[in-house]
Amino acid sequence: MRKFIFYSLLSILSLSCNAQTKENSKSDYDAELVDLYEKLRDSLYNDDFTISRKVIKEFKHKLYQTLEETENSNFKFDDLEQKIKIVSSEDKRLMIFSWNESNGMNRRDYNSAFRYNDGNKVYVNDLVNTHKNPEVTDINVSYFEIYNLEKDNYLVLGYGTYGSGQEFYTARSLSFKKDIFSDCNACFNKKNILVLRKTRGNKDSIIYDPERMSLTYPEYIEDEKSGFMKPTGRIITLSYKNGMFSIDQ
Repeated sequence: MRKFIFYSLLSILSLSCNAQTKENSKSDYDAELVDLYEKLRDSLYNDDFTISRKVIKEFKHKLYQTLEETENSNFKFDDLEQKIKIVSSEDKRLMIFSWNESNGMNRRDYNSAFRYNDGNKVYVNDLVNTHKNPEVTDINVSYFEIYNLEKDNYLVLGYGTYGSGQEFYTARSLSFKKDIFSDCNACFNKKNILVLRKTRGNKDSIIYDPERMSLTYPEYIEDEKSGFMKPTGRIITLSYKNGMFSIDQ
């Protein structure tokens, strides 16, 4: 009986130690990434671009290395998410990481990466703009929301700034193909990517209603005299059907 109790306690202690070791390992990843990102921010603030280019590579390498390890599929970046934007899809398969690589001026240059688990394999890569929309480059959008549309198809909302008092919101419909996420073809009222350009200072944005599967946003046009975007008063609604977002008639 004593032997049974002894080995039972030993087994429990071993499991506890293993769990603690894994937890510490996860904390180490989080701390290392935060340390690298803070070094990046410091170098950018001090205009030390030689150092910043080096640290950006180190940060991305460490981030990708961490994301590719399958045992970290449920890893929560508790400290890192206080520094950069991290969002997950409802089905827990897709995570997007967005971070600022500019030196704090009005225009921000964001970079983004994704981690996708298709159930058999984990994929980690840059989140690129497959249609090369000039308003949405690969380095100026921070993604803040992910919605499931269909299997392996996601609606992703993002935000960016042009500087000079102007900003924009985006909506992308992404499907996973050949190790990357590709944009839809003309699925946003005949556009590949939906872009709402506007003047900073108000709360207008692109709103998605998951129950109705619809996008709503105010229409803006450019004022010829000032060059700034101004609202027309019209509210546009795009509803999702058969893989397309179309204007409600």
